[in-house]
Amino acid sequence: MIELIPYLTAFSLIFAFIAVCVSISNLMRWRKIEPDTMKARIFLDKSFIDNNFKLTLVIVIIVGGVLSLHSLMEYFEIIGVDFAGFYILYHGMLPVATGILAIISFLWYKLLNMKFRQE
Repeated sequence: MIELIPYLTAFSLIFAFIAVCVSISNLMRWRKIEPDTMKARIFLDKSFIDNNFKLTLVIVIIVGGVLSLHSLMEYFEIIGVDFAGFYILYHGMLPVATGILAIISFLWYKLLNMKFRQE
């Protein structure tokens, strides 16, 4: 199982790179949008707010889990117990967290580039 760690780390880096690229695009778009237009878009799109809240909650839980696992692994190292199972779980959470950050960035991208219907 330990041999999967380089692949999990690579996925984390790929997701992080995607999230950074989309976030930079979002920032450039954000600076071009009028504040009142942005407020209207967020107010009118309840599904965006729901999804953003849920994904943010998942990220907080995952990061808390990673910090807890890290502390537990440090404790096991201090007392001399070697338990490799924690390493695969620890490194397995990182691509999930960075993948969710990429999804959140994409949701913002969709919101910032939303076109309103003309009726």
